[in-house]
Amino acid sequence: MTNVVLSKFSRDCLADAGWTKGRRIDVGPHIRRLEADGYPVFEVARDFLTRFGGLRLKYPHFRVPAHDDSCHFDAAAASRRISKYTVARYAEAIGKPVCPVGAAFHDHMVLMMTERGLGYAAFEDALIRLAESPIDMINNLCEGRDGHEYIPLPHWTADRK
Repeated sequence: MTNVVLSKFSRDCLADAGWTKGRRIDVGPHIRRLEADGYPVFEVARDFLTRFGGLRLKYPHFRVPAHDDSCHFDAAAASRRISKYTVARYAEAIGKPVCPVGAAFHDHMVLMMTERGLGYAAFEDALIRLAESPIDMINNLCEGRDGHEYIPLPHWTADRK
């Protein structure tokens, strides 16, 4: 994982959502839901959720800055909203197991993290490598940074008739 720090704008977005630098929450409900749904709970995801779990951030939309966008870091809610089968297909395309940690783009895209803390966002047949670290993921979302890697999903609809 890279040694990235939160930008001032990201810290402001987090503060507006109720975050403080020393924030630590009980992640038990998130972890229990993820484990019940069969997801691996990586230490990096546990740490991320301890610091940022349950927050909903608002920031300018990355393509239309006059409009708001949002993300949340509620892993239990993200896990409830997406099928394990779909997440397994994303993990297969990534080549590594992933753990849902939230949702972005007005809850349209699930946010996922690998054991190394790489951040991904996905919706239907769109899979994007969003960040190199959890902090980078927050910065990229809040600041609308572009340059993400789109990951091909070959045969995504091959099993549909």
